[in-house]
Amino acid sequence: RAQGEQPYQSVVPLTGATVAETLESYVSEGGSFITGYMAGIHDEHDLVMPGGYPGKLRDLMGVWVEEMTRSRRTKPCEVHGDAVDAKGEIVASIIHREGARRLATYGGDEFYAGHSALTVNTYGKGKAYFVGTPLDETGMGAFMAPIIKELGLKPLDTPEDVSLSVRYGDDGVRYAFLINNSESDKRLCLDELNGGVELLTGHVVDGPVELKPYGVNVIELG
Repeated sequence: RAQGEQPYQSVVPLTGATVAETLESYVSEGGSFITGYMAGIHDEHDLVMPGGYPGKLRDLMGVWVEEMTRSRRTKPCEVHGDAVDAKGEIVASIIHREGARRLATYGGDEFYAGHSALTVNTYGKGKAYFVGTPLDETGMGAFMAPIIKELGLKPLDTPEDVSLSVRYGDDGVRYAFLINNSESDKRLCLDELNGGVELLTGHVVDGPVELKPYGVNVIELG
């Protein structure tokens, strides 16, 4: 939900040597990269990487994930840090830091309590952030806020269950991908989308953008 040429949050399940080297080069030159649980598990042939996670991203992230345990739905894992007080769900990564700095720790009384839950690793001129568990909305907002501020990005608010990603083509043209992940109609009012062309309809955006249930819209921003 942030606008700009800086990096975005991403999970990289398939990570071959070329992808890892590209990300290392990007971060070392001053980029910021955010990924986490499930990252680097498989190689380019969809085979599980030996030696733990995040596979070939281990040096970049400065962490080694020994294993991931499933978090009970009835008792989400606690995540506590200076800026984050949140709940995690689905999985909890057992993170061992190898140069990365701890940003938050698992709380509670499960066996992973006390392990790092969020980390940041300085790599060259940039930073690589590792998220060990899917954070709730409040926690993710608290985690991302200082990163967005540091990078000088402008946050773009979207309705609940609507995702917005901005990608760049090889020719430098920006494309906004909108996805409604709910069974209800959604409406976005973002000035940044005005003047863009909806590629599926040819309509020029000039005001609210409507998304039908589970609808998708791709807008060329120029």
